[in-house]
Amino acid sequence: MIIKRAPLWHSKQCVQRLSWHAFEVLKGCIFGLTGATLLDLSKIYLTSPRAMAYTITTRGIGSIIFCIFAGVILRYVNIQVVMIMSLLVASLCVALNPLLGQLTFCHIAMFFLGGTFGLIEVGSNGWIIGIWQEKSATVFQFFNFCFGLGGVVAPLVAEPFLSKVHSRHTVIETIVNGSIGNSLKILPSTADTTVYIPYLLLGSLIFVNTAFMIISYAFSRSNISPGNSTSSDSTCSRRSELIIVAAFSAYVFFIVSLEQTYVSMLAVYVVENERLDFSKSNSAYVSAVFWLFFTLSRVVSTFASLCMRPSSMLIVCHSICLLGATALIIAGKWSPIIVWISTGLMGAGVSPMFATSLSHVMQYILLSHTYMSLVMLCVSAGGMMSPILVGPYIEEEPFVFLYVNLTQAIIATFLMIFLVVFTRGIQIRPAMKKK
Repeated sequence: MIIKRAPLWHSKQCVQRLSWHAFEVLKGCIFGLTGATLLDLSKIYLTSPRAMAYTITTRGIGSIIFCIFAGVILRYVNIQVVMIMSLLVASLCVALNPLLGQLTFCHIAMFFLGGTFGLIEVGSNGWIIGIWQEKSATVFQFFNFCFGLGGVVAPLVAEPFLSKVHSRHTVIETIVNGSIGNSLKILPSTADTTVYIPYLLLGSLIFVNTAFMIISYAFSRSNISPGNSTSSDSTCSRRSELIIVAAFSAYVFFIVSLEQTYVSMLAVYVVENERLDFSKSNSAYVSAVFWLFFTLSRVVSTFASLCMRPSSMLIVCHSICLLGATALIIAGKWSPIIVWISTGLMGAGVSPMFATSLSHVMQYILLSHTYMSLVMLCVSAGGMMSPILVGPYIEEEPFVFLYVNLTQAIIATFLMIFLVVFTRGIQIRPAMKKK
């Protein structure tokens, strides 16, 4: 009797897929942890929340620079090697984030952390397109569900380690008392926080994930990219293709900027707005609510993508998001209940936008590593906008947070409408037709 054994390739693919998705969960943890701990990090580094928020901009700059070269790097270097090296750097940067002593060193670490995000995102999206093709819409939804799952967990894990009291006077006192003679001191005595613990834990988990990627690479050194799976079978002209890519890139810039502005500055807004009377613990919980609805929306959209067109899903998403942003403008200045409800609406609305719009665009053009590099560059640029648009004003004029969110939601909606209208009449690519 001959017993058939599953090819080693399938086992290796399973490990590889688990590693990709595990990192997306951990990446969600990084973003969720950053927003929830921003106030405590500012105390550790003896600076204001506004200055601390600029580390998010630095992270975005790193992503942009590495995205520019990602297409070339992934053309000549095995995607698994890129993943392994990026994960090693990311684990180190995350673990050391609160322990570097000086804000300058923190900026350097965030720059390289952002660079790893840029390389991994370009590679992972190309990897999904290369393997799944016409089924990639559902896979993208699940992939981003993993990101949201990490965002839910991180604020809840961080909450017990946050300092208990925050006020503007505390921040000023921390800066004045701690800046004299303590410029290189790690965790100054004025910082009554143990927030470095979740960062060390998260860095360790990323390192463990790296070990699984190394095992996967040891079994098979194959390389996967969208170009390996099919040649370009776009059904539109070159000019139309470039217009779609440009519009899509602008669109993802605004939806990512909206998402990151909200989740990065939400905790600071609810604490700084004295009319809401939020504690730091409650600010962590309201951040978790955003990520909870973000994740639940991913679950719904994953199944919805099996029976709904991407354009229809986008209309629903933007309607929910505009409802949440408008409610915040009307009553989010003084009503804690509206903040909680609108936060859930914002999370549910913005969550499926990237994966759904990507699925819509992929129906008409093949997104090569070059195109994905441009798209991810705009994603990275959007992710760094919150400290620029809101950071300088969040302490003195917290309400700017509300107006920036609504403005970005409106602009993104107009770009979505343009994408949907422009692609009408264009035939779906043969590779994306249901088989």
